[in-house]
Amino acid sequence: MININSKFKAINPRLEHRFIINKQDLPEFILNILKISKRKSFKTNYNHTIYFNNKEHEVPFEISVKGRKYSESNNLGYFNLNEKWIFEIKEDIIINKLRLRKKHREILTLKNMINKVENISELGGISFKNKIEPYVASVYKRTHYVVNKEKGFRITIDTDTNYYLFDNLKYTNIGQEDFVRIEIKIPKSAFDLPEINLINEYLARANAESTTSKKDTAYNYLSEYLISKFNPPKNTDTEIEAKFLLSKENQNIINDIKSDILRYKLIGFRLKSNFPYTLESGKLHRYVTVPNSNNIYRISIKGNKKKLILKNKLELMKDKFDLNCIITRREITIENNSEIINYPYKEIYRKRKYIVLENNNQNTYAILVDRCTVAGKELYEVEVESVLFSPTKEEIDFAVEQISTIGNYLVNKYKFLTPVSLTKYDWVIN
Repeated sequence: MININSKFKAINPRLEHRFIINKQDLPEFILNILKISKRKSFKTNYNHTIYFNNKEHEVPFEISVKGRKYSESNNLGYFNLNEKWIFEIKEDIIINKLRLRKKHREILTLKNMINKVENISELGGISFKNKIEPYVASVYKRTHYVVNKEKGFRITIDTDTNYYLFDNLKYTNIGQEDFVRIEIKIPKSAFDLPEINLINEYLARANAESTTSKKDTAYNYLSEYLISKFNPPKNTDTEIEAKFLLSKENQNIINDIKSDILRYKLIGFRLKSNFPYTLESGKLHRYVTVPNSNNIYRISIKGNKKKLILKNKLELMKDKFDLNCIITRREITIENNSEIINYPYKEIYRKRKYIVLENNNQNTYAILVDRCTVAGKELYEVEVESVLFSPTKEEIDFAVEQISTIGNYLVNKYKFLTPVSLTKYDWVIN
């Protein structure tokens, strides 16, 4: 495990709220926040951040390992191994039902930072089998607005954000954002300050929407990049999935399952041809129920775009191993309905890691590890999933049979898995 020693500077846990607004709403938002804050200017106002991980995504969901430097340029440019960077480990923790961010920082040269990270074998109680290294990066222009200097209460505004994939410190652009990111950083000592209500009012006027972290957004872009090259999406309207409760400390089960498959332990299944990747993503999902209706709607938030998905016709399926955890339901994307989108909702932050399998008939199945959070709650699950388009009863029955085979293998190999039929919607509303 990495040694958190005296050279690390501990940053007191704080709330960090992330939002996006459209560029045309930024001038008015800045005018408003200047009523309660002071702008702090820096010549080096571009932030270059490297996120460390590996191709198996072994860094735990709740931890970020990153290096950061400030520059006058929005170009990553040439990497000088002797240049000083801020090395940071950031952890998502729950204190008194509040989800806070805890940080440790240290100043290192890029060379020493990479060497130090390569020696990390465990974080948050999760052991790694592979070394972690520079994996993805973000570059953006940052402006600081200090609300209360003594308490460390500030607002940052990020623009012109670009994302990159690394290969031995050579990088490829994989995405860019055309909107503005706003982060509200509130230490515990500032929780009762009146400026918080004013900031919320200014955000509402700017039509701000909550959003994911830059790290998760980088992984989203990376997933899209790989899928578009090797595994193009297909039309679907039916989801069939088995669910298993998982504990936080066993979240890297996805890597053990992948190892099983590569060693042909799961008979009849292999990794999808030409797609050996472990993918990771993070998205916000909003769940809406409409009065006098049995329909459930999920609004998937991706940057400044929303996708409305209808979920209905849920059925718990019988299976040959009596797992009693396989459900089928219709899940279709529908035209955005402003009334439904603006309805009261429950929002979860869903992070997932997954691999894609195929059987001898080249039918595909995903195995996923999910972490869902809302306020002080969190849920870890393993899912085995198949998605089909207008399937016949025979196709559904076959998918259930295949999923039950995978699920039965998992619960027998990994005794800590518990079959459940708990949906995200049921979890978040209870």
